[in-house]
Order: sequence, then structure tokens, then C-alpha cells
Amino acid sequence: MPTECRASGAVRGDCERTAAGGSYACSCGGRDPVDVDADGDETHASCEHALFEACAQDCSDDFGACSPNAGGPLGEYECTCSTNQFTHLAQAGSCEAALLWACNPLNQAEEVCTGYGGSCVASAADQTELTCTCGDGMRHVVDHVPDSVEPRFRACRETLEATCGVGSPPEGAQCIAENDGVHARCTRGPDAGATMTCECYADDGSFDTRIEELSEHTCDMATLEAVCPELSE
Repeated sequence: MPTECRASGAVRGDCERTAAGGSYACSCGGRDPVDVDADGDETHASCEHALFEACAQDCSDDFGACSPNAGGPLGEYECTCSTNQFTHLAQAGSCEAALLWACNPLNQAEEVCTGYGGSCVASAADQTELTCTCGDGMRHVVDHVPDSVEPRFRACRETLEATCGVGSPPEGAQCIAENDGVHARCTRGPDAGATMTCECYADDGSFDTRIEELSEHTCDMATLEAVCPELSE
């Protein structure tokens, strides 16, 4: 059985089983070694768990922050979203992937979505039911038609907003427009100066969805029409 392991993904470092047999000495990106207790048999899985415990790091972006969940399953992060202050546990290959899944309003996951109005998590294996918690703390179990059944742009977010609304984002953090089946939306994190991401799409798929990142722009109708000229056609 292996006595050492090296990171195969985003967690950088390596671990070696100590002579004591009950822990690993892990070195993370050139930093001083860290001793980590490892329960169970001396296996590659226990070595990878020690590597995660020792070397996984925090991450953050405009929409939230994640930290490794000490004592949790391998690859689990605790993420708190800045858009609604909700906390989710997310398992992923990297902290950044966990943060995208848990907190980014722009993720296209079928099983989870979040925004200024609240968040929804699938409560049925086939994603036909979501449990949505709104910004006021109210929880709703709602029927959901997943994108795999009826393709549409960010299906989970559509159900979230039908259930909880768009919430009360800070001024300039979100602007939305719709005209004859054409939709435009710009979204940024709540902090001033955050990058704004704008989307433009049509219900009938008459043109390809466009997503643009903007900085130092005001979230207003002029910006929406600039990134989505089909609004005024």
C-alpha cells in the first residue's frame, strides 16, 4: 500500500506517512511540513484526505468565499455567498469550483442556483423538485422543469426567481430588461468596483447567447442595450 501521495488536482503539495503510522507529514507548495492525523488504513484515499486537510486553501471572489471544511469529506468546502449570506457545503476538485457551484449566480448547474433573492437546491434526484430558501428566510419546496427536459437559459435561476423574486441587490449590482422574448441582464457582486457580467439571450434561440464581462460600467438600460441590441429591435 502507498506510503506517500502527491496532488493530482488543484490542491498542491505532497504527503508521506510518518514512522508513527498514525499521521502524514505534508508539505504544501514549499512551506514547512505539516503533520496530519489520518484515521483508517494506510491507503491512497487516506493520504489524499491528509493532503486536503493540510494543503487545501481558502478562496473568494465577487460573489462569496469558501474554506475547506475541516473534518468533512474529502474535497468539501464551506461556502458563504455575499449575495444572500447563505452558507452551502460543496464538494469539488478545487476551492474555485466549489465557489462557482455554491455562490455564483451565473453558474448553469441543474441542482443548485443562488442570487440576491435566495437560493435553490435540488431535493429530487432528477431535479424535478427544488427546495428554495428566499432572502426573508422562508423555505419553499417547488416543482421544477429541468433544462434536460425543457431547454432554456439557466433553468434553476428561472425557478428561483419565480419563487423568491430577484431580491434587493445594492444599487448598480443588477439590472434586467426583457422585450418580446429577448432578455438582458447584468450582474455584479455587492462590493463597489466588482466586475459586471452581462448576458443576452432569446427564448426562441434565434441568436447565440452572449456573455460579456465589463468593468467600470453603470448597470443601467444603456449598458443592457449596448450588450444586447436585440432588445430595441
